Amino acid sequence: MKGLLIHELVDGIREMVMQKRYLRRKIGREMTDGILPNVIKKLNLITNNLKVVKVAVSDENFVEVTLLDDWNNTKRHTVDLVNHKCSCRAWQITGKPCRHALAWILTNRLQIKDYVHDYYTVAKFRAAYAAAVPPMPDRSDWPEVDLGYRLFPPLQKRAAGRSRVVRIRGTMEQRANRKKVRCKRCKAFGHFAKTCKFAEPTEDDDGIDEAATQASLKRYFS
Repeated sequence: MKGLLIHELVDGIREMVMQKRYLRRKIGREMTDGILPNVIKKLNLITNNLKVVKVAVSDENFVEVTLLDDWNNTKRHTVDLVNHKCSCRAWQITGKPCRHALAWILTNRLQIKDYVHDYYTVAKFRAAYAAAVPPMPDRSDWPEVDLGYRLFPPLQKRAAGRSRVVRIRGTMEQRANRKKVRCKRCKAFGHFAKTCKFAEPTEDDDGIDEAATQASLKRYFS
Protein backbone atom coordinates (compact mmCIF):
# COMPACT_ATOMS: atom_id res chain seq x y z
CA MET A 1 0.00 0.00 0.00
CA LYS A 2 3.00 2.28 -0.32
CA GLY A 3 2.39 5.43 -2.34
CA LEU A 4 -1.43 5.38 -2.08
CA LEU A 5 -3.61 8.39 -1.42
CA ILE A 6 -5.20 8.69 2.00
CA HIS A 7 -8.66 7.50 0.89
CA GLU A 8 -7.12 4.61 -1.07
CA LEU A 9 -5.05 3.61 1.95
CA VAL A 10 -8.04 3.61 4.30
CA ASP A 11 -10.13 1.65 1.81
CA GLY A 12 -7.33 -0.89 1.38
CA ILE A 13 -7.06 -1.39 5.15
CA ARG A 14 -10.85 -1.82 5.36
CA GLU A 15 -10.71 -4.51 2.69
CA MET A 16 -7.89 -6.36 4.48
CA VAL A 17 -9.80 -6.31 7.79
CA MET A 18 -12.97 -7.51 6.08
CA GLN A 19 -11.22 -10.51 4.51
CA LYS A 20 -9.27 -11.32 7.68
CA ARG A 21 -12.41 -11.36 9.82
CA TYR A 22 -14.18 -13.62 7.33
CA LEU A 23 -11.26 -16.05 7.35
CA ARG A 24 -11.19 -16.17 11.16
CA ARG A 25 -14.97 -16.60 11.25
CA LYS A 26 -14.70 -19.52 8.81
CA ILE A 27 -11.97 -21.16 10.91
CA GLY A 28 -14.10 -20.75 14.04
CA ARG A 29 -17.02 -22.62 12.44
CA GLU A 30 -14.78 -25.60 11.67
CA MET A 31 -13.38 -25.86 15.23
CA THR A 32 -14.89 -28.09 17.88
CA ASP A 33 -15.93 -26.65 21.23
CA GLY A 34 -13.34 -26.36 23.99
CA ILE A 35 -9.95 -24.67 24.29
CA LEU A 36 -8.20 -23.40 21.17
CA PRO A 37 -5.96 -26.14 19.70
CA ASN A 38 -2.84 -23.94 19.48
CA VAL A 39 -3.11 -23.11 23.21
CA ILE A 40 -3.31 -26.77 24.17
CA LYS A 41 -0.40 -27.54 21.83
CA LYS A 42 1.84 -24.93 23.49
CA LEU A 43 0.97 -26.19 26.98
CA ASN A 44 1.76 -29.77 25.96
CA LEU A 45 5.16 -28.63 24.68
CA ILE A 46 5.88 -27.01 28.05
CA THR A 47 5.04 -30.23 29.88
CA ASN A 48 7.66 -32.12 27.85
CA ASN A 49 10.47 -29.99 29.33
CA LEU A 50 9.43 -29.90 32.98
CA LYS A 51 12.18 -30.67 35.52
CA VAL A 52 10.24 -31.52 38.65
CA VAL A 53 12.33 -31.86 41.79
CA LYS A 54 9.66 -32.17 44.49
CA VAL A 55 5.91 -31.80 45.00
CA ALA A 56 4.85 -31.27 48.63
CA VAL A 57 1.10 -31.58 49.19
CA SER A 58 -0.65 -29.37 51.72
CA ASP A 59 -4.18 -30.18 50.54
CA GLU A 60 -5.80 -31.72 47.48
CA ASN A 61 -5.72 -28.42 45.62
CA PHE A 62 -2.90 -26.60 47.44
CA VAL A 63 0.71 -27.73 47.00
CA GLU A 64 4.34 -26.66 46.89
CA VAL A 65 6.17 -27.37 43.62
CA THR A 66 9.95 -27.23 43.26
CA LEU A 67 11.37 -27.12 39.73
CA LEU A 68 14.77 -26.77 38.08
CA ASP A 69 15.17 -23.74 35.83
CA ASP A 70 17.33 -23.47 32.71
CA TRP A 71 20.41 -22.77 34.85
CA ASN A 72 19.78 -25.82 37.10
CA ASN A 73 18.70 -23.67 40.04
CA THR A 74 15.88 -24.94 42.24
CA LYS A 75 12.97 -22.66 43.10
CA ARG A 76 9.78 -23.40 45.00
CA HIS A 77 6.32 -21.93 44.39
CA THR A 78 2.87 -22.52 45.82
CA VAL A 79 -0.01 -23.60 43.56
CA ASP A 80 -3.74 -23.20 44.23
CA LEU A 81 -5.80 -25.19 41.71
CA VAL A 82 -9.20 -23.99 42.97
CA ASN A 83 -8.51 -20.28 42.54
CA HIS A 84 -6.13 -20.79 39.59
CA LYS A 85 -3.23 -19.06 41.35
CA CYS A 86 0.52 -19.56 41.60
CA SER A 87 3.07 -17.58 43.57
CA CYS A 88 5.03 -16.95 40.35
CA ARG A 89 1.94 -14.97 39.15
CA ALA A 90 2.25 -16.27 35.58
CA TRP A 91 -1.05 -18.15 35.84
CA GLN A 92 -2.94 -15.06 37.04
CA ILE A 93 -1.49 -12.83 34.31
CA THR A 94 -1.82 -15.09 31.26
CA GLY A 95 -4.82 -17.19 32.24
CA LYS A 96 -2.90 -20.34 31.25
CA PRO A 97 -1.42 -22.78 33.79
CA CYS A 98 2.24 -22.06 34.51
CA ARG A 99 5.00 -24.66 34.72
CA HIS A 100 4.40 -25.24 38.44
CA ALA A 101 0.65 -25.71 37.97
CA LEU A 102 1.22 -28.06 35.02
CA ALA A 103 3.53 -30.18 37.18
CA TRP A 104 0.78 -30.72 39.78
CA ILE A 105 -1.94 -31.19 37.14
CA LEU A 106 0.04 -33.93 35.41
CA THR A 107 0.94 -35.54 38.74
CA ASN A 108 -2.79 -35.96 39.49
CA ARG A 109 -3.49 -36.95 35.85
CA LEU A 110 -6.00 -34.12 35.43
CA GLN A 111 -7.08 -32.45 32.19
CA ILE A 112 -5.12 -29.31 31.30
CA LYS A 113 -8.09 -27.79 29.47
CA ASP A 114 -10.08 -27.63 32.73
CA TYR A 115 -7.61 -25.09 34.15
CA VAL A 116 -7.34 -22.70 31.18
CA HIS A 117 -9.23 -19.39 31.27
CA ASP A 118 -12.43 -19.03 29.22
CA TYR A 119 -10.71 -16.32 27.19
CA TYR A 120 -8.95 -19.09 25.22
CA THR A 121 -12.12 -21.03 24.37
CA VAL A 122 -13.44 -21.52 20.85
CA ALA A 123 -16.71 -19.83 21.88
CA LYS A 124 -14.85 -16.59 22.72
CA PHE A 125 -12.95 -16.84 19.44
CA ARG A 126 -16.20 -17.12 17.49
CA ALA A 127 -17.74 -14.23 19.41
CA ALA A 128 -14.75 -11.99 18.65
CA TYR A 129 -15.19 -12.42 14.88
CA ALA A 130 -18.97 -12.83 14.75
CA ALA A 131 -19.64 -9.36 13.29
CA ALA A 132 -18.86 -8.94 9.61
CA VAL A 133 -17.47 -5.81 7.97
CA PRO A 134 -20.04 -4.67 5.38
CA PRO A 135 -18.80 -4.43 1.78
CA MET A 136 -18.65 -1.06 0.00
CA PRO A 137 -19.15 -0.08 -3.65
CA ASP A 138 -16.63 1.76 -5.82
CA ARG A 139 -15.58 5.29 -4.95
CA SER A 140 -17.58 6.68 -7.87
CA ASP A 141 -20.76 5.53 -6.10
CA TRP A 142 -19.91 7.05 -2.76
CA PRO A 143 -22.25 9.85 -1.58
CA GLU A 144 -20.83 13.37 -1.69
CA VAL A 145 -20.81 15.18 1.64
CA ASP A 146 -20.55 18.96 1.97
CA LEU A 147 -18.35 19.68 4.98
CA GLY A 148 -18.92 23.41 4.80
CA TYR A 149 -15.21 24.11 4.50
CA ARG A 150 -12.25 23.15 2.34
CA LEU A 151 -9.36 21.26 3.86
CA PHE A 152 -5.87 22.13 2.63
CA PRO A 153 -2.60 20.31 3.34
CA PRO A 154 -0.53 21.74 6.21
CA LEU A 155 2.04 24.41 5.45
CA GLN A 156 5.56 23.04 5.65
CA LYS A 157 8.61 25.06 6.59
CA ARG A 158 12.03 24.46 5.19
CA ALA A 159 14.13 22.36 7.53
CA ALA A 160 17.29 23.76 9.06
CA GLY A 161 20.57 22.96 7.40
CA ARG A 162 21.58 22.22 3.87
CA SER A 163 19.07 20.18 1.91
CA ARG A 164 20.11 16.77 0.65
CA VAL A 165 20.92 16.33 -3.05
CA VAL A 166 21.18 12.56 -3.08
CA ARG A 167 18.48 10.54 -1.36
CA ILE A 168 19.27 7.95 1.29
CA ARG A 169 19.39 4.59 -0.43
CA GLY A 170 18.03 1.41 1.12
CA THR A 171 20.19 -1.44 2.34
CA MET A 172 19.13 -3.65 -0.58
CA GLU A 173 19.64 -1.00 -3.26
CA GLN A 174 22.73 -0.87 -5.41
CA ARG A 175 25.05 2.04 -4.73
CA ALA A 176 25.44 4.66 -7.42
CA ASN A 177 28.70 4.63 -9.34
CA ARG A 178 30.98 7.47 -8.30
CA LYS A 179 32.78 9.45 -10.96
CA LYS A 180 36.50 8.67 -11.15
CA VAL A 181 38.83 11.64 -10.79
CA ARG A 182 42.15 11.56 -12.72
CA CYS A 183 45.23 13.60 -11.99
CA LYS A 184 46.58 15.63 -14.95
CA ARG A 185 50.13 15.54 -13.51
CA CYS A 186 50.75 11.81 -12.88
CA LYS A 187 47.74 10.44 -14.81
CA ALA A 188 46.64 8.46 -11.74
CA PHE A 189 43.10 8.18 -10.41
CA GLY A 190 41.74 9.35 -7.08
CA HIS A 191 43.16 12.85 -6.69
CA PHE A 192 43.74 16.19 -8.46
CA ALA A 193 46.97 17.66 -9.76
CA LYS A 194 46.90 20.28 -7.01
CA THR A 195 47.15 17.61 -4.30
CA CYS A 196 49.36 15.19 -6.21
CA LYS A 197 52.23 13.78 -4.14
CA PHE A 198 53.74 11.45 -6.71
CA ALA A 199 56.75 12.04 -8.93
CA GLU A 200 56.25 13.45 -12.40
CA PRO A 201 56.10 10.76 -15.11
CA THR A 202 59.21 10.21 -17.25
CA GLU A 203 59.44 9.60 -20.96
CA ASP A 204 60.05 5.88 -20.37
CA ASP A 205 56.75 5.62 -18.49
CA ASP A 206 54.80 6.94 -21.50
CA GLY A 207 53.23 9.53 -19.23
CA ILE A 208 51.73 6.96 -16.78
CA ASP A 209 53.09 5.86 -13.41
CA GLU A 210 51.66 2.34 -12.94
CA ALA A 211 52.62 2.08 -9.26
CA ALA A 212 51.04 5.42 -8.45
CA THR A 213 47.94 4.47 -10.39
CA GLN A 214 47.53 1.16 -8.52
CA ALA A 215 48.14 2.84 -5.16
CA SER A 216 45.61 5.56 -5.83
CA LEU A 217 43.01 3.09 -7.09
CA LYS A 218 43.45 0.96 -3.99
CA ARG A 219 43.07 3.98 -1.72
CA TYR A 220 40.06 5.21 -3.72
CA PHE A 221 38.04 2.01 -3.53
CA SER A 222 39.02 1.01 0.02
